[in-house]
Amino acid sequence: MKRTFVTGCAFILLSFLTIEGKAQRVLTLEECKQMALQNDKELSISGEKLEAAKQLKKAAATQYLPNISATGMYLYNSENLSLLQHDMLLPVGTKTSDGQFTVRADQMANTFVDAGGGTMVPLDANGNPFDPKVHPEKIQFKDYAYIPKEALDLDIRNVFSVGVNLVQPIFMGGKIRELNRIAEASVKLANAQMESSRLDVLSNVEQSYWQVVSVVNKLKLAQSYAALLIQMESDLQQMQQEGVATRSDVLMVKVRSNEAQLQLSKARNGLSLAKMLLCKQIGLPLDSDVRVAEEDLRIEPVTSIKAGPLEETFANRPEIKSLNELNRMAKSAVNIQKSRFLPTVGLTAGWIGATPNPYNGFSKSMGGSFSVGVALNVPIFHFGERLYTLRAAEFEEKAAQYKIEDAKEMISLQVKQLEYKVQESATRMQTAQKNLDSAEENLRSAQEGFKEGVMKSSDVLMAQTAWLSAQAEQIDAKIDYKLCTVHLNKAEGKIK
Repeated sequence: MKRTFVTGCAFILLSFLTIEGKAQRVLTLEECKQMALQNDKELSISGEKLEAAKQLKKAAATQYLPNISATGMYLYNSENLSLLQHDMLLPVGTKTSDGQFTVRADQMANTFVDAGGGTMVPLDANGNPFDPKVHPEKIQFKDYAYIPKEALDLDIRNVFSVGVNLVQPIFMGGKIRELNRIAEASVKLANAQMESSRLDVLSNVEQSYWQVVSVVNKLKLAQSYAALLIQMESDLQQMQQEGVATRSDVLMVKVRSNEAQLQLSKARNGLSLAKMLLCKQIGLPLDSDVRVAEEDLRIEPVTSIKAGPLEETFANRPEIKSLNELNRMAKSAVNIQKSRFLPTVGLTAGWIGATPNPYNGFSKSMGGSFSVGVALNVPIFHFGERLYTLRAAEFEEKAAQYKIEDAKEMISLQVKQLEYKVQESATRMQTAQKNLDSAEENLRSAQEGFKEGVMKSSDVLMAQTAWLSAQAEQIDAKIDYKLCTVHLNKAEGKIK
């Protein structure tokens, strides 16, 4: 009756789990990867940085084009501008054929006397004769032009000005070209960083996925072990009633059964936590009822796994791509520092307008003019500042090259270590399978011997413990092999 009861309970429990399982969402590894790529925040951040780098590249390309700007200004002055201090009298003379200014005798108010030979000489205010060319200040003019002070007063209380300016670089020593190369390298660097984030996401979700598979199988193992102990406890109780087993045997099995229940509870909690971590990574609610598709752990080891060519690995690794782009940026920085020794040439053009109109007697109308010019800047002496910054940029370039060489050495070592680990884990799987076969045979023999009364319950318990350990070792070996393969693929940049 006890056996029938236990069997019935197991059947009801299995039916319940089957019905519950139908409501679960079954996830494959590829589905988890795609969901993780869509949900990961770090990958989204890398994507935004990539878009920012693309926009900066477009901005750098505009440096080849002219820069056009417009300005406007209003200025209030408390006083007008006066070009004369007082009214002015300008003497009236004569312009000769050669363009010089002179004064004829009939334009002078001085008294003239005959100096002999018919030559008339002017007298100054004191009555002394003088030469007008030597002492023009002694000339007394008959006529003057009157210029009142108000005629040259300019109304500048309210001044408006507008202007349009154009600057076109012609030769900047290569700065613009190198800035565009740096911007292009920044885009490639952002791409490499995004690829690195993508590899991390895929690697992490694979580890979490196989961790769930591991815990699921250990939970099944714990359930099988607990069922064995329950069955054995039931058999021993019946044998005790028949007088062929002792109470000590029953109690010993009960202790093991209680321990198995505790391990079963820990396995359930571990599975819940592992699923929560996986749900977090793929963007599902933490309490989602999910199940992984690869629970059967059908993993066949391949002992002949070899890493690909190192050059291919270097081409795939985002770290090397990032360092290569940083090296290109360092080279461009050196060229920019060299360009500081070269002259720069630029074209400028513009139009400026103002009121009062300075081109039409400061009238109230708007007046303007165009201007075109070429600007040249030639560096002459800078106390070695540009030379020192050039040397600093050259040292930075060498440091970037050393980083690439060091990274390649570390990656080569990492790939080789992971290759050995994959081979070791494959060997471990094969050994674990052989041990499991032996443990299962040993358990079968112990159970048959116990039924026939030739073996003690303690022998069966030892066989069960060995079987449990072999099963757990096989699960760990398969998961370790899978994770080592994942790590090797990540090291080679081949995770898809």
